[in-house]
Amino acid sequence: PPDSATSDLLKNDLAERLKGGRLDDNWVPQPLIDQSGSQWTPGEEGGLDVTSPGGLARPVSFPDVGTGFSVTEMLEDREGNIWVASSRFGLALFREDRAVLEVIDHAPQPAPVSSILEDSRGNVWVAAQNNGLSQISSGGIREHSLPGHASGQRASAMFEDRSGGLWVATRAGPLLRWLGWRFVEQHFEGRPSGITSFYQDPDGALWLGGKQGLSRISGQEVVSVGSESNFPGGEVSTMTKGPDGELWLGTADGFVLRNNEGRLTTVGLPANTGYARISTILAGNPDHLWVATHGAGLFLNSGTQWFHFGKKDGLPSTELTALVDDENGHLWLGTTGGIFRVRMEDLIGRSRNPRAAVHWLRIDRCDEQAPRECVGGTSPSAWRSRDGSIWFPTTDGAVRVDPSRTQVNRTPPIIYLDSVVAGGIPVEPTVNGIRVGPGRTR
Repeated sequence: PPDSATSDLLKNDLAERLKGGRLDDNWVPQPLIDQSGSQWTPGEEGGLDVTSPGGLARPVSFPDVGTGFSVTEMLEDREGNIWVASSRFGLALFREDRAVLEVIDHAPQPAPVSSILEDSRGNVWVAAQNNGLSQISSGGIREHSLPGHASGQRASAMFEDRSGGLWVATRAGPLLRWLGWRFVEQHFEGRPSGITSFYQDPDGALWLGGKQGLSRISGQEVVSVGSESNFPGGEVSTMTKGPDGELWLGTADGFVLRNNEGRLTTVGLPANTGYARISTILAGNPDHLWVATHGAGLFLNSGTQWFHFGKKDGLPSTELTALVDDENGHLWLGTTGGIFRVRMEDLIGRSRNPRAAVHWLRIDRCDEQAPRECVGGTSPSAWRSRDGSIWFPTTDGAVRVDPSRTQVNRTPPIIYLDSVVAGGIPVEPTVNGIRVGPGRTR
């Protein structure tokens, strides 16, 4: 049962409702204008509409009910959440969506997505796991099938070269190139397969990484790269371009390598990266090399030392599929357990002080992100678009996150002191505070 203070609060609220006629079946509360300037307006026949400061109106759906509900009360809390009470359906919390599930096919349910890329013309290319690519542009969505030997296969890697040419690789077969209206199979001696990542060096040559290792296209020939270039062998799991255009690559065995004037230099050994598959490398800052792994969590190389971030540091999932810098001080992590955000300064602080706090923000189902599992093993495994939004491929479709909508609430909570007991004896606080003597009891 409620305590006396809660009972008094409920009685007073009931009296106010009766006095104002707010228990009447025809009662409709006044519109509410929130902190952002949007207006929340209940309908006389039920339902609720929210109108943005720009005049765009849209209906609000009550969880598990839809739009057919009556509104009895509305309240905005200090975090900007809108609380809506319905006499029939209870209480619901509404907030601005931080993630949007993009439906890119015409099936009843969104299809799994393996890779996402935005080209220099602003088109977003989405590779579906059930084969084919979707091209999202201002003109809508166009579906493209893969020709020839690639028909029926799913794209395992996408890449745009410096001339604006879009390349696509498939798991078992050929390389494809977009000609502006269709994909055409590219023929090379030493036909590559199992490609999962691309890289273009300063001389314009394309490098290919995948299950068969590392190779480079020279003219019309695909040339394998081996021990002569200090490559340790094995599967190449990711490749990326560094700040000076240099190649960084990771392997399925846990090696991290950097291409230095034609030879690969080992930066990280499997012992440094938890003997796990390297899924993403971020090499934007020479003092802070970030490495995501599938199974061992996140790693930071300061140039002289490796630091590990795992479950002991609050990382919700150690199976990382993607890592993106939002260029606003945060890392975004795609994992098999969902999408997370963390401040880089928190992680750097933790590397210097094991007691420093790390705050992880999870994009969850309250943000209309129906899927939880991000997809890895392909490239790009996530993409930061020119408008700042970040795309993740998931098992239920493409998820687009807007980092500008993920502001952390920094308003401290109100603390209520209910009672103080010292040594089993209640203590009454005074204007001068509370003073208790020494002792061994609580």
